[in-house]
Amino acid sequence: MPEPVGRLRFQPVLRALLNDGQTVRFEAPGRSMLPTIHDGDSLVVAPVDPASISRGDVIVVEGPNCVRAHRVVGEGGRSSGTFLLRGDALLLRDAPVSPERVLGRVAGVERNGRRYAVQGPVVRARVFLRRSLVAVRRCLPDPRRWFDGAGSRKGRPVGDVVLGPISLNEGRRDGGARIDGGRNE
Repeated sequence: MPEPVGRLRFQPVLRALLNDGQTVRFEAPGRSMLPTIHDGDSLVVAPVDPASISRGDVIVVEGPNCVRAHRVVGEGGRSSGTFLLRGDALLLRDAPVSPERVLGRVAGVERNGRRYAVQGPVVRARVFLRRSLVAVRRCLPDPRRWFDGAGSRKGRPVGDVVLGPISLNEGRRDGGARIDGGRNE
């Protein structure tokens, strides 16, 4: 088994191995690529010619004191030759990346002894659903505010107003409704 490389030395060692044409496997920390890549998954990274990179590829790029694997979501423009990247779990793109910072392409992900693809229609569907759910959850109020400590429902939130239970035909001859504790004459 190869010896572990310290964090500060990892980037140059990774670049040297990929420049020599070798495929590299390493553990990926972080959650920015969920659901495609989980925290602690092993990435299998192969050398790549930046000219062959296309939209949808997951590439490994070097940054200041870190290595990042994110999906290509576009090009920064024909004249600039840069790539636009975004983590699958993120809503915002990274800053444009120049081809010189590209280290390799993720060929697969290993998790629990199985190898998973990082591209294809199933992966695209999972990424779309995950990103949609993240966007929807950001728009909804926090559901933990709907319940008291015992788990019983406080009321139904409507914006910043919480309505109490409504009693129908309770103590009224005309069949009208009233909000508990309120006077509805």
